[in-house]
Amino acid sequence: MPLFIVLFALFYIPVSMLIGYWHRKHQYSVENEALINQNWVWAWIMQYQVRLIKGKTTKKEDEFVMNYLNDILKRTNKTELMAHDEDSTSNSKGEEKFDK
Repeated sequence: MPLFIVLFALFYIPVSMLIGYWHRKHQYSVENEALINQNWVWAWIMQYQVRLIKGKTTKKEDEFVMNYLNDILKRTNKTELMAHDEDSTSNSKGEEKFDK
């Protein structure tokens, strides 16, 4: 019995680690693809980006999308990633410059 336990441990541990590694590498891509297929926000933003590249967006749509994305960044405490250009509608300092 002790010989079986030693052989089992020597065989089982490396094989289970290899199977786990293989599963993690392949399962992540499957789960990620399933998430993308069900994520309406991603689809909406990608559609907006395609329209933006084609030059078919309105100023109102641009403002709405930027505000929406900046709100997400604020909620997740990623304010350093927010747009800080003069065209950004959430930048109140930039709006004050144009009012004066």
